[in-house]
Amino acid sequence: MAVLLLPRQHTPAAMVDCAAKGVQCVVAITSGYAESGAEGKAAQDLMVAEARAAGMRIVGPNCMGLMNTHHNLAATTGVVVGLVDKLPKGGIGIVSQSGALMGTMLARGVDMEAGFSSTVSVGNQADLNINDFFEYLIEGPKTDVICLYIEEVREPARFAALLASARAADKPVLVLKAGRTAAGAAAVSSHTASLAGPYAVFEAVCRAHGVLLFESPFDMIQGAMLMGRRPEMSSNAVAERFADDVAPLITAVANA
Repeated sequence: MAVLLLPRQHTPAAMVDCAAKGVQCVVAITSGYAESGAEGKAAQDLMVAEARAAGMRIVGPNCMGLMNTHHNLAATTGVVVGLVDKLPKGGIGIVSQSGALMGTMLARGVDMEAGFSSTVSVGNQADLNINDFFEYLIEGPKTDVICLYIEEVREPARFAALLASARAADKPVLVLKAGRTAAGAAAVSSHTASLAGPYAVFEAVCRAHGVLLFESPFDMIQGAMLMGRRPEMSSNAVAERFADDVAPLITAVANA
């Protein structure tokens, strides 16, 4: 694996070097690609073509990398990994289209003593996309709860099938969706070159598969901590969420 932290104009030569060294995966943290306009989109398409010709896969570009605590791997620019003595191992998996938001959730999670399995910032999804990592978390034995920050859904049929697979595997899926309004969709497009679809359709699909939808990344991390500790509940269980101006509080009452 190679991590690219180079200006965009230097990445083509770096891709050639990676291919020559037999690199199998490139984590492209470099920005200035499809999210920046037509010229960036052309450069991104060239990067993907070079990678495919060499049999390499790409995470990103325009991302903040990835972390796998159980392999002691921190290939990310997230600030929090440089501030901890050891990686926060646990069962919460995160896939995020926003690198900054992934870093923020990690930092808040560390403050709350949450444990993570794998966290991935997918950026522009030029090659590997959210579904690829979602599937990995469903199949991975180290992940118990899955958090997704989504700006757009590619391959919606596959996404719905993965939601069903996660439910069958008894892995709760927690989702924060951006681009729910026209203004939000415009912001999403300039962020990671994503095109947000109708939120009502997305919400209906998620609720049909038992997904927990959130409006705050901090609430989502707290919800993931709760679901990771959940006891087996009977069918008449009740869950309630309360929030005030200080901090959100999530409580679950079984057998109410």
